[in-house]
Amino acid sequence: MFRHVLYRIASKPGLFLFLRKAGHFHFISERRVIRNYFLSLPPGSGILHIACESGYFSNFFRDYSYTGVDLSEVKIAYARKHFKGDFKVMDAMALEFEASSFDGILLSGVFHNIDDITSIQVLREAKRVLKPGGKVLILEDYYADGAPGLFERFDRYFDPPEVIRNPNQYLDLFTPHIRSQYKGMIRSGSRKMMVFQS
Repeated sequence: MFRHVLYRIASKPGLFLFLRKAGHFHFISERRVIRNYFLSLPPGSGILHIACESGYFSNFFRDYSYTGVDLSEVKIAYARKHFKGDFKVMDAMALEFEASSFDGILLSGVFHNIDDITSIQVLREAKRVLKPGGKVLILEDYYADGAPGLFERFDRYFDPPEVIRNPNQYLDLFTPHIRSQYKGMIRSGSRKMMVFQS
């Protein structure tokens, strides 16, 4: 019953975003990391946000040419109505962009929900559409080893992780496709996130 209610909430982009913002303290930590990392790109640079959900992170890229893609038509429709940016329904495994189209790419909370084979295809596509010398920022949920605490159990109801990896496993996954460095963890409300930079 509880899981059914949560899935109903997740199907309503506005309500789901409201709850996520509350649970992640308005993504203050993510905003700081994102702005600092992409700051070296000149204004107007093209940024691609893969799996942008309801588009809220577009607010962090006001000086850039932001494109957000997601598989969910409902979430993209919400993003187009409420946020500024170019939002498209698109499969991250088959991006409909020319090679070398973007100066920077953001992937946030993507890989803990997909297996290695799917992850590799997403990474290959990200690399294909990234300009030479472009920047990639990956923010990925951290799930502690052992029994999850109360907040983590609640998070897992909303966003059940299919594949739990540690930082070294992520580096092994990312590096053959996008050369990455693990920069540590940030706290996002009740959740911890790992930061990887190209």
